[in-house]
Amino acid sequence: MTTSTNVTQLRDNLDSLDEETLYQLGLNTGNVSIRQQAREVFPDRPKGYVRAFCLLRQYAAIKSSAIAQRKSGQINVALADESECDKTYERLPEFARFF
Repeated sequence: MTTSTNVTQLRDNLDSLDEETLYQLGLNTGNVSIRQQAREVFPDRPKGYVRAFCLLRQYAAIKSSAIAQRKSGQINVALADESECDKTYERLPEFARFF
């Protein structure tokens, strides 16, 4: 079973992805378990890989919001979102810091 969004894109430099791709990566697809999706991103299953997967999805969702806020002129909101991205990144284990 595969997801409609290629979750392996979470291994890419998320800051280089467009708003829509980030938005899709941040969504809970519902049709495939989080654990199964996490295995697509981390096939070696290091300790904490499911949590790391969830943090990457969280980063993607927040980054998508930051881009949208900048486009709409809400710079202060975008800056707050970007600060949350930084905090989320800091919570990632080393093995999940692809970018």
